[in-house]
Amino acid sequence: MVDRPRSDASPSTRGPSDGKPSRRSPVDRHDASDRTSRRARRSIADRRAVGALAAALLVLLAGCSAPFAPMLPEEPTAGGLGSLGTATPGGPWGGEIVVGIDAGPDDPDRVAAAAREAARYWDEHAERYVGHPVSIRVLPDAAVPPATATAGGSGTTGPSTADDESGTPGRAGGREASTELDVVIRVGEGVPSCSGVADAVGCAPLINDSRQIDRPETVWLRSGLSDDSAALVLTHEFGHLLGLDHEDAPADVMAARTVLYTRPQPNASEVAFPWADREFTVHVAVANASEPVRARWQVRYALRYFERNGGRPGVPANLTFTTVENASGADVVIRTTAVSPCGSGAGSCGETRGPDPDGDGAVESYDRLTITLVDLDERAVGWHVGYWLAFGLGAERDAEKPAPFRDASYDERRSRWWEADDEPGSNATNVGSGGGIGAGVGTGVGPPRASRPTDGSG
Repeated sequence: MVDRPRSDASPSTRGPSDGKPSRRSPVDRHDASDRTSRRARRSIADRRAVGALAAALLVLLAGCSAPFAPMLPEEPTAGGLGSLGTATPGGPWGGEIVVGIDAGPDDPDRVAAAAREAARYWDEHAERYVGHPVSIRVLPDAAVPPATATAGGSGTTGPSTADDESGTPGRAGGREASTELDVVIRVGEGVPSCSGVADAVGCAPLINDSRQIDRPETVWLRSGLSDDSAALVLTHEFGHLLGLDHEDAPADVMAARTVLYTRPQPNASEVAFPWADREFTVHVAVANASEPVRARWQVRYALRYFERNGGRPGVPANLTFTTVENASGADVVIRTTAVSPCGSGAGSCGETRGPDPDGDGAVESYDRLTITLVDLDERAVGWHVGYWLAFGLGAERDAEKPAPFRDASYDERRSRWWEADDEPGSNATNVGSGGGIGAGVGTGVGPPRASRPTDGSG
Protein backbone atom coordinates (compact mmCIF):
# COMPACT_ATOMS: atom_id res chain seq x y z
CA MET A 1 0.00 0.00 0.00
CA VAL A 2 0.97 3.58 -0.45
CA ASP A 3 3.11 4.86 2.41
CA ARG A 4 1.41 7.95 3.72
CA PRO A 5 2.53 10.35 6.42
CA ARG A 6 1.20 9.28 9.78
CA SER A 7 1.03 10.81 13.22
CA ASP A 8 3.08 9.27 16.01
CA ALA A 9 0.30 9.47 18.58
CA SER A 10 0.35 6.71 21.14
CA PRO A 11 -2.34 4.01 20.93
CA SER A 12 -5.55 5.09 22.54
CA THR A 13 -7.36 1.80 23.11
CA ARG A 14 -7.40 -0.42 26.11
CA GLY A 15 -8.81 -3.78 27.19
CA PRO A 16 -8.67 -6.39 29.92
CA SER A 17 -5.80 -8.83 30.12
CA ASP A 18 -6.00 -12.47 29.16
CA GLY A 19 -6.21 -13.89 32.67
CA LYS A 20 -8.00 -16.73 34.40
CA PRO A 21 -11.79 -17.03 34.24
CA SER A 22 -13.80 -15.13 36.82
CA ARG A 23 -17.44 -14.31 37.43
CA ARG A 24 -16.76 -10.61 37.61
CA SER A 25 -17.42 -8.49 34.50
CA PRO A 26 -14.93 -5.64 33.94
CA VAL A 27 -17.05 -3.81 31.40
CA ASP A 28 -18.43 -0.96 33.50
CA ARG A 29 -15.18 -0.34 35.35
CA HIS A 30 -13.07 -0.21 32.19
CA ASP A 31 -15.62 1.78 30.26
CA ALA A 32 -15.62 4.48 32.93
CA SER A 33 -11.85 4.61 33.33
CA ASP A 34 -11.26 4.57 29.59
CA ARG A 35 -13.36 7.66 29.03
CA THR A 36 -10.93 9.73 31.05
CA SER A 37 -7.79 8.13 29.67
CA ARG A 38 -8.99 8.37 26.09
CA ARG A 39 -9.84 12.01 26.58
CA ALA A 40 -6.35 12.76 27.89
CA ARG A 41 -4.64 10.82 25.16
CA ARG A 42 -6.93 12.22 22.52
CA SER A 43 -5.71 15.75 23.13
CA ILE A 44 -2.18 14.60 22.33
CA ALA A 45 -3.22 12.40 19.44
CA ASP A 46 -5.28 15.14 17.83
CA ARG A 47 -2.46 17.67 17.89
CA ARG A 48 -0.14 15.22 16.22
CA ALA A 49 -2.77 14.01 13.83
CA VAL A 50 -3.29 17.54 12.60
CA GLY A 51 0.39 17.65 11.73
CA ALA A 52 0.10 14.34 9.93
CA LEU A 53 -2.89 15.55 7.98
CA ALA A 54 -1.11 18.72 7.00
CA ALA A 55 1.79 16.66 5.73
CA ALA A 56 -0.60 14.55 3.72
CA LEU A 57 -2.71 17.38 2.33
CA LEU A 58 -0.35 20.34 2.06
CA VAL A 59 -0.49 21.31 -1.57
CA LEU A 60 1.49 23.75 -3.62
CA LEU A 61 -0.70 26.50 -4.99
CA ALA A 62 1.73 27.46 -7.69
CA GLY A 63 1.63 30.39 -10.03
CA CYS A 64 3.19 29.60 -13.39
CA SER A 65 6.17 31.73 -14.23
CA ALA A 66 5.79 34.30 -16.96
CA PRO A 67 8.26 35.28 -19.72
CA PHE A 68 8.74 38.91 -18.69
CA ALA A 69 10.60 40.08 -15.60
CA PRO A 70 8.46 42.24 -13.33
CA MET A 71 8.95 45.98 -13.83
CA LEU A 72 8.63 47.32 -10.31
CA PRO A 73 9.59 50.82 -9.23
CA GLU A 74 12.68 51.08 -7.09
CA GLU A 75 10.57 52.24 -4.16
CA PRO A 76 7.23 50.45 -3.64
CA THR A 77 4.22 52.64 -3.13
CA ALA A 78 2.40 52.79 0.18
CA GLY A 79 -0.18 50.43 -1.29
CA GLY A 80 2.27 47.56 -1.65
CA LEU A 81 3.76 46.51 -4.97
CA GLY A 82 3.48 49.78 -6.79
CA SER A 83 2.54 50.06 -10.46
CA LEU A 84 3.34 46.45 -11.41
CA GLY A 85 5.19 47.58 -14.49
CA THR A 86 2.46 49.62 -16.11
CA ALA A 87 1.16 53.14 -15.82
CA THR A 88 -2.40 51.98 -16.42
CA PRO A 89 -4.57 52.61 -13.33
CA GLY A 90 -6.03 49.10 -13.58
CA GLY A 91 -2.60 47.48 -13.57
CA PRO A 92 -1.48 45.14 -16.37
CA TRP A 93 -5.09 44.24 -17.17
CA GLY A 94 -6.03 47.84 -17.94
CA GLY A 95 -9.45 47.70 -16.31
CA GLU A 96 -12.13 45.21 -15.38
CA ILE A 97 -11.11 41.53 -15.49
CA VAL A 98 -13.87 39.36 -16.96
CA VAL A 99 -13.81 35.71 -15.89
CA GLY A 100 -15.57 32.76 -17.52
CA ILE A 101 -15.91 29.22 -16.17
CA ASP A 102 -15.44 25.72 -17.57
CA ALA A 103 -16.59 23.71 -14.53
CA GLY A 104 -15.62 20.31 -15.99
CA PRO A 105 -16.78 17.56 -13.61
CA ASP A 106 -17.82 19.97 -10.86
CA ASP A 107 -21.10 21.74 -10.22
CA PRO A 108 -20.97 25.01 -12.22
CA ASP A 109 -22.94 26.87 -9.55
CA ARG A 110 -20.46 25.86 -6.83
CA VAL A 111 -17.49 26.88 -8.95
CA ALA A 112 -19.17 30.19 -9.77
CA ALA A 113 -19.84 30.85 -6.09
CA ALA A 114 -16.19 30.16 -5.23
CA ALA A 115 -15.05 32.44 -8.07
CA ARG A 116 -17.32 35.24 -6.91
CA GLU A 117 -15.99 34.93 -3.37
CA ALA A 118 -12.42 35.20 -4.70
CA ALA A 119 -13.41 38.19 -6.84
CA ARG A 120 -15.00 39.95 -3.87
CA TYR A 121 -11.85 39.46 -1.83
CA TRP A 122 -9.68 41.25 -4.39
CA ASP A 123 -12.29 43.91 -5.08
CA GLU A 124 -12.01 44.78 -1.37
CA HIS A 125 -8.28 44.24 -0.78
CA ALA A 126 -6.42 44.83 -4.04
CA GLU A 127 -5.61 48.47 -3.37
CA ARG A 128 -3.90 47.50 -0.10
CA TYR A 129 -1.90 44.55 -1.40
CA VAL A 130 -1.52 45.26 -5.12
CA GLY A 131 -1.31 49.03 -5.09
CA HIS A 132 -4.38 49.86 -7.19
CA PRO A 133 -8.08 49.00 -7.22
CA VAL A 134 -9.26 45.94 -9.12
CA SER A 135 -12.63 44.95 -10.50
CA ILE A 136 -13.24 41.27 -11.30
CA ARG A 137 -16.52 40.21 -12.91
CA VAL A 138 -17.48 36.53 -13.03
CA LEU A 139 -19.69 35.42 -15.94
CA PRO A 140 -20.53 31.75 -15.34
CA ASP A 141 -22.81 31.59 -18.41
CA ALA A 142 -20.32 33.04 -20.88
CA ALA A 143 -19.02 30.71 -23.57
CA VAL A 144 -15.41 29.69 -23.15
CA PRO A 145 -12.95 28.83 -25.91
CA PRO A 146 -11.05 25.54 -26.08
CA ALA A 147 -8.09 25.30 -23.74
CA THR A 148 -4.78 25.89 -25.50
CA ALA A 149 -1.18 26.25 -24.41
CA THR A 150 -0.19 29.81 -23.56
CA ALA A 151 3.09 31.61 -23.19
CA GLY A 152 2.52 31.87 -19.46
CA GLY A 153 2.31 28.13 -19.13
CA SER A 154 -1.05 28.03 -17.41
CA GLY A 155 -3.18 27.11 -20.38
CA THR A 156 -2.84 23.47 -21.40
CA THR A 157 -4.96 21.42 -23.72
CA GLY A 158 -7.80 20.07 -21.63
CA PRO A 159 -11.58 19.84 -21.32
CA SER A 160 -13.65 22.55 -22.91
CA THR A 161 -17.28 23.45 -23.36
CA ALA A 162 -16.63 25.91 -26.15
CA ASP A 163 -18.52 24.04 -28.89
CA ASP A 164 -21.99 22.58 -28.71
CA GLU A 165 -22.80 19.02 -29.80
CA SER A 166 -23.31 20.10 -33.39
CA GLY A 167 -19.77 21.42 -33.55
CA THR A 168 -20.84 25.03 -33.90
CA PRO A 169 -17.99 27.16 -32.62
CA GLY A 170 -18.49 29.96 -30.18
CA ARG A 171 -21.18 28.29 -28.08
CA ALA A 172 -20.96 26.42 -24.77
CA GLY A 173 -24.05 24.54 -23.68
CA GLY A 174 -26.14 26.80 -25.93
CA ARG A 175 -24.56 30.00 -24.61
CA GLU A 176 -23.54 32.76 -26.98
CA ALA A 177 -19.91 33.85 -26.99
CA SER A 178 -20.91 37.48 -26.73
CA THR A 179 -18.32 38.63 -24.20
CA GLU A 180 -14.56 38.67 -24.60
CA LEU A 181 -13.08 36.91 -21.60
CA ASP A 182 -9.85 37.90 -19.90
CA VAL A 183 -9.62 34.73 -17.81
CA VAL A 184 -11.14 31.25 -17.92
CA ILE A 185 -11.32 29.04 -14.83
CA ARG A 186 -10.97 25.40 -15.91
CA VAL A 187 -11.77 22.63 -13.46
CA GLY A 188 -10.34 19.15 -13.86
CA GLU A 189 -9.50 16.03 -11.90
CA GLY A 190 -5.86 17.00 -12.20
CA VAL A 191 -4.00 20.26 -12.70
CA PRO A 192 -1.36 20.40 -15.48
CA SER A 193 2.19 20.59 -14.21
CA CYS A 194 2.63 24.09 -12.92
CA SER A 195 6.14 25.54 -12.54
CA GLY A 196 7.38 22.00 -12.06
CA VAL A 197 4.80 21.21 -9.38
CA ALA A 198 3.07 17.97 -10.31
CA ASP A 199 0.48 17.80 -7.51
CA ALA A 200 -0.83 21.36 -7.43
CA VAL A 201 -4.52 21.99 -6.81
CA GLY A 202 -4.46 25.30 -8.68
CA CYS A 203 -2.36 27.14 -11.23
CA ALA A 204 -2.33 30.58 -12.81
CA PRO A 205 0.20 32.75 -14.65
CA LEU A 206 2.09 35.34 -12.67
CA ILE A 207 1.20 38.58 -14.45
CA ASN A 208 3.43 41.60 -13.85
CA ASP A 209 3.24 43.26 -17.26
CA SER A 210 0.46 43.75 -19.78
CA ARG A 211 2.64 42.21 -22.50
CA GLN A 212 2.45 38.87 -20.71
CA ILE A 213 -1.30 38.60 -21.12
CA ASP A 214 -2.61 36.21 -23.78
CA ARG A 215 -6.37 36.43 -23.45
CA PRO A 216 -8.05 34.47 -22.17
CA GLU A 217 -5.56 33.37 -19.54
CA THR A 218 -6.29 30.09 -17.80
CA VAL A 219 -6.69 29.45 -14.08
CA TRP A 220 -6.71 25.75 -13.26
CA LEU A 221 -8.61 24.34 -10.30
CA ARG A 222 -8.67 20.73 -9.13
CA SER A 223 -12.15 19.27 -8.88
CA GLY A 224 -13.68 17.87 -5.71
CA LEU A 225 -12.55 20.55 -3.27
CA SER A 226 -14.85 21.82 -0.55
CA ASP A 227 -16.51 25.17 -1.20
CA ASP A 228 -14.20 26.99 1.23
CA SER A 229 -11.07 25.34 -0.18
CA ALA A 230 -12.08 26.05 -3.80
CA ALA A 231 -12.63 29.71 -2.89
CA LEU A 232 -9.23 29.87 -1.17
CA VAL A 233 -7.45 28.33 -4.16
CA LEU A 234 -9.13 30.72 -6.60
CA THR A 235 -8.36 33.70 -4.36
CA HIS A 236 -4.72 32.57 -4.35
CA GLU A 237 -4.63 32.12 -8.12
CA PHE A 238 -6.31 35.48 -8.76
CA GLY A 239 -3.51 36.94 -6.65
CA HIS A 240 -1.02 35.58 -9.20
CA LEU A 241 -3.00 37.20 -12.00
CA LEU A 242 -2.58 40.49 -10.13
CA GLY A 243 1.19 40.09 -9.83
CA LEU A 244 1.53 38.63 -6.35
CA ASP A 245 3.97 35.80 -5.68
CA HIS A 246 4.11 33.29 -2.83
CA GLU A 247 6.28 35.54 -0.68
CA ASP A 248 3.90 38.50 -0.94
CA ALA A 249 1.22 39.59 1.48
CA PRO A 250 -1.38 38.58 2.46
CA ALA A 251 0.41 35.44 3.63
CA ASP A 252 -2.78 33.61 4.56
CA VAL A 253 -3.85 33.80 0.92
CA MET A 254 -0.60 33.74 -1.05
CA ALA A 255 1.38 31.12 0.91
CA ALA A 256 2.46 28.28 -1.38
CA ARG A 257 1.31 25.63 1.08
CA THR A 258 -1.88 25.29 3.03
CA VAL A 259 -4.31 22.68 4.30
CA LEU A 260 -7.25 22.09 2.00
CA TYR A 261 -10.28 19.86 2.25
CA THR A 262 -12.44 17.96 -0.17
CA ARG A 263 -16.21 17.93 -0.30
CA PRO A 264 -17.82 15.56 2.23
CA GLN A 265 -16.87 11.90 1.82
CA PRO A 266 -18.16 8.76 3.56
CA ASN A 267 -16.30 8.02 6.79
CA ALA A 268 -14.30 4.82 7.16
CA SER A 269 -16.96 3.46 9.52
CA GLU A 270 -19.60 3.92 6.82
CA VAL A 271 -17.96 1.95 4.01
CA ALA A 272 -17.71 -1.80 3.57
CA PHE A 273 -13.94 -1.82 3.14
CA PRO A 274 -12.08 1.21 4.53
CA TRP A 275 -8.64 0.58 2.98
CA ALA A 276 -7.14 1.66 -0.33
CA ASP A 277 -6.40 -1.91 -1.44
CA ARG A 278 -6.39 -5.50 -0.19
CA GLU A 279 -2.64 -6.16 -0.15
CA PHE A 280 -1.34 -5.58 3.37
CA THR A 281 2.19 -5.36 4.69
CA VAL A 282 2.50 -6.63 8.27
CA HIS A 283 5.25 -6.05 10.82
CA VAL A 284 5.30 -8.55 13.69
CA ALA A 285 7.24 -7.57 16.84
CA VAL A 286 6.72 -10.27 19.47
CA ALA A 287 10.32 -10.81 20.63
CA ASN A 288 9.44 -9.89 24.22
CA ALA A 289 6.63 -12.46 24.44
CA SER A 290 7.28 -15.29 26.89
CA GLU A 291 7.25 -17.73 23.96
CA PRO A 292 8.08 -15.69 20.82
CA VAL A 293 8.08 -18.66 18.43
CA ARG A 294 4.64 -19.80 19.50
CA ALA A 295 3.37 -16.21 19.38
CA ARG A 296 4.60 -15.85 15.80
CA TRP A 297 2.83 -19.03 14.77
CA GLN A 298 -0.35 -17.77 16.37
CA VAL A 299 -0.08 -14.55 14.34
CA ARG A 300 0.39 -16.59 11.16
CA TYR A 301 -2.71 -18.64 11.91
CA ALA A 302 -4.74 -15.44 12.27
CA LEU A 303 -3.43 -13.93 9.03
CA ARG A 304 -3.95 -17.21 7.18
CA TYR A 305 -7.52 -17.42 8.45
CA PHE A 306 -8.39 -14.11 6.75
CA GLU A 307 -6.58 -15.04 3.54
CA ARG A 308 -8.28 -18.42 3.25
CA ASN A 309 -11.79 -17.41 4.29
CA GLY A 310 -12.25 -14.37 2.06
CA GLY A 311 -15.86 -13.81 1.12
CA ARG A 312 -17.30 -15.52 4.18
CA PRO A 313 -19.33 -13.43 6.64
CA GLY A 314 -17.13 -10.79 8.21
CA VAL A 315 -14.09 -11.54 6.01
CA PRO A 316 -13.38 -9.32 2.97
CA ALA A 317 -12.41 -11.23 -0.18
CA ASN A 318 -8.95 -11.40 -1.77
CA LEU A 319 -6.85 -10.32 1.18
CA THR A 320 -3.10 -10.90 1.18
CA PHE A 321 -0.64 -10.31 4.03
CA THR A 322 3.11 -9.94 3.54
CA THR A 323 5.43 -9.60 6.53
CA VAL A 324 8.02 -6.82 6.45
CA GLU A 325 10.94 -5.86 8.69
CA ASN A 326 10.26 -2.13 8.82
CA ALA A 327 7.44 -1.12 11.14
CA SER A 328 7.24 2.47 9.89
CA GLY A 329 6.11 1.43 6.42
CA ALA A 330 3.76 -1.38 7.43
CA ASP A 331 0.00 -1.24 7.08
CA VAL A 332 -0.48 -3.51 10.09
CA VAL A 333 1.79 -3.62 13.16
CA ILE A 334 1.34 -6.47 15.65
CA ARG A 335 3.36 -6.04 18.80
CA THR A 336 3.70 -7.41 22.30
CA THR A 337 4.57 -5.11 25.15
CA ALA A 338 5.21 -5.36 28.87
CA VAL A 339 4.25 -1.72 29.46
CA SER A 340 0.63 -1.52 28.41
CA PRO A 341 -0.75 1.43 26.44
CA CYS A 342 -4.14 -0.27 26.77
CA GLY A 343 -6.66 0.00 29.58
CA SER A 344 -6.24 -1.22 33.11
CA GLY A 345 -6.00 -5.00 32.98
CA ALA A 346 -6.31 -5.05 29.20
CA GLY A 347 -5.06 -8.05 27.27
CA SER A 348 -5.11 -6.41 23.84
CA CYS A 349 -6.09 -3.24 22.05
CA GLY A 350 -6.31 -2.06 18.47
CA GLU A 351 -5.97 1.31 16.82
CA THR A 352 -6.82 2.44 13.30
CA ARG A 353 -5.50 5.63 11.75
CA GLY A 354 -6.02 7.42 8.47
CA PRO A 355 -6.51 10.75 6.71
CA ASP A 356 -9.42 13.13 7.09
CA PRO A 357 -9.50 14.81 3.65
CA ASP A 358 -12.91 16.44 4.14
CA GLY A 359 -12.04 17.86 7.57
CA ASP A 360 -15.11 16.55 9.37
CA GLY A 361 -13.12 15.15 12.30
CA ALA A 362 -13.52 11.50 11.26
CA VAL A 363 -11.13 9.51 9.09
CA GLU A 364 -12.37 8.56 5.63
CA SER A 365 -10.06 5.57 5.17
CA TYR A 366 -7.48 3.62 7.12
CA ASP A 367 -3.79 3.42 6.35
CA ARG A 368 -2.56 1.90 9.60
CA LEU A 369 -3.76 -0.72 12.09
CA THR A 370 -1.77 -1.27 15.29
CA ILE A 371 -2.56 -4.33 17.41
CA THR A 372 -1.02 -4.37 20.88
CA LEU A 373 -0.88 -7.57 22.94
CA VAL A 374 -0.24 -7.27 26.67
CA ASP A 375 1.18 -10.21 28.64
CA LEU A 376 -1.07 -12.73 26.88
CA ASP A 377 -1.10 -16.49 27.17
CA GLU A 378 0.52 -17.38 23.82
CA ARG A 379 -2.30 -19.81 23.06
CA ALA A 380 -4.70 -16.84 22.85
CA VAL A 381 -2.47 -14.57 20.74
CA GLY A 382 -3.97 -15.66 17.41
CA TRP A 383 -7.52 -15.06 18.57
CA HIS A 384 -6.75 -11.54 19.81
CA VAL A 385 -4.92 -10.71 16.57
CA GLY A 386 -7.84 -12.02 14.53
CA TYR A 387 -10.33 -10.03 16.56
CA TRP A 388 -8.51 -6.75 15.88
CA LEU A 389 -7.90 -7.61 12.24
CA ALA A 390 -11.64 -7.98 11.83
CA PHE A 391 -12.15 -4.65 13.60
CA GLY A 392 -9.60 -2.89 11.37
CA LEU A 393 -11.06 -4.40 8.20
CA GLY A 394 -14.42 -2.78 8.92
CA ALA A 395 -16.25 -5.15 11.29
CA GLU A 396 -16.35 -2.80 14.25
CA ARG A 397 -19.37 -4.38 15.94
CA ASP A 398 -18.89 -7.91 17.25
CA ALA A 399 -22.01 -9.05 15.39
CA GLU A 400 -20.27 -8.13 12.11
CA LYS A 401 -17.10 -10.09 12.85
CA PRO A 402 -16.35 -13.62 11.59
CA ALA A 403 -17.92 -16.40 13.66
CA PRO A 404 -14.84 -17.26 15.80
CA PHE A 405 -14.72 -13.72 17.19
CA ARG A 406 -18.31 -13.45 18.42
CA ASP A 407 -18.74 -14.17 22.12
CA ALA A 408 -15.86 -16.66 22.27
CA SER A 409 -15.30 -18.32 25.62
CA TYR A 410 -12.03 -18.56 27.51
CA ASP A 411 -11.34 -22.05 26.13
CA GLU A 412 -12.47 -21.18 22.61
CA ARG A 413 -9.95 -18.37 22.44
CA ARG A 414 -7.23 -20.93 23.18
CA SER A 415 -8.57 -23.55 20.79
CA ARG A 416 -7.64 -24.17 17.15
CA TRP A 417 -10.42 -21.75 16.26
CA TRP A 418 -8.95 -21.09 12.80
CA GLU A 419 -9.90 -24.65 11.80
CA ALA A 420 -13.52 -24.42 12.96
CA ASP A 421 -16.33 -23.98 10.45
CA ASP A 422 -19.11 -23.62 12.99
CA GLU A 423 -19.86 -20.65 15.13
CA PRO A 424 -18.40 -20.93 18.65
CA GLY A 425 -20.62 -21.09 21.69
CA SER A 426 -22.06 -17.91 23.02
CA ASN A 427 -21.62 -18.69 26.74
CA ALA A 428 -18.95 -16.06 27.40
CA THR A 429 -17.16 -16.29 30.73
CA ASN A 430 -16.60 -13.01 32.52
CA VAL A 431 -13.17 -12.27 33.86
CA GLY A 432 -12.24 -10.15 36.81
CA SER A 433 -8.65 -8.99 36.84
CA GLY A 434 -8.50 -8.80 33.09
CA GLY A 435 -10.52 -10.91 30.75
CA GLY A 436 -11.90 -9.28 27.61
CA ILE A 437 -10.54 -6.98 25.00
CA GLY A 438 -10.30 -3.26 24.81
CA ALA A 439 -12.08 -0.73 22.69
CA GLY A 440 -10.82 0.02 19.18
CA VAL A 441 -10.26 3.60 18.16
CA GLY A 442 -9.89 5.26 14.79
CA THR A 443 -7.85 8.46 14.98
CA GLY A 444 -7.61 11.29 12.52
CA VAL A 445 -8.06 14.99 13.09
CA GLY A 446 -11.26 14.56 15.04
CA PRO A 447 -12.02 12.66 18.24
CA PRO A 448 -11.39 8.92 18.24
CA ARG A 449 -14.22 6.48 17.68
CA ALA A 450 -14.40 3.60 20.12
CA SER A 451 -16.14 0.25 19.82
CA ARG A 452 -17.86 -1.14 22.86
CA PRO A 453 -15.55 -3.35 24.94
CA THR A 454 -16.67 -6.94 25.25
CA ASP A 455 -17.05 -8.72 28.53
CA GLY A 456 -15.93 -12.14 27.34
CA SER A 457 -12.93 -13.84 28.84
CA GLY A 458 -9.42 -13.28 27.52
